[in-house]
Amino acid sequence: MHILLNVFPVNRRLIASKISCHIDKILGRYIVSQLILSFIVGIATLIILIVLKVDFPFVLAFINAFFNIIPYFGPIFGAIPAIFVAFINSPKTALEVAIALYILQQIEGNILCPKITGDSISMHPLTVIFLLLIGDKAAGILGMVIAVPLGAVIKIIYRDLSYYIF
Repeated sequence: MHILLNVFPVNRRLIASKISCHIDKILGRYIVSQLILSFIVGIATLIILIVLKVDFPFVLAFINAFFNIIPYFGPIFGAIPAIFVAFINSPKTALEVAIALYILQQIEGNILCPKITGDSISMHPLTVIFLLLIGDKAAGILGMVIAVPLGAVIKIIYRDLSYYIF
């Protein structure tokens, strides 16, 4: 970080340092919020799999929680092993698991994620959804992954520059 500060004029380095500290804090909170969401999804998946008597519920819940970090396709990749293992027991159980995980993903994606992520980076949930839509249109999945943290960084830079300059 110190090398990067050399790019700025000496009288602006303190401001640049403070802004970079704020960016570091907000990105850290964003990462923690994503881990919290994955933990919630993992616990909910575990409960669903135990209730539906699917084999290997802990492993399958961990896989679903891990893949949940990836927007859109992650929950699908995470649910496939659970549905497959449930299908080995019975097609009916596989359908029940698919429906339950779909409902869980809808709740997580449309309610929990915008709320938890928005709270962690001090953004309104609708702003988070808007950023995700812009990221999707601009660069697809990669755009969705970086849209919210990038939006938070831009917000911090704008707010801090406004504070320190004006």
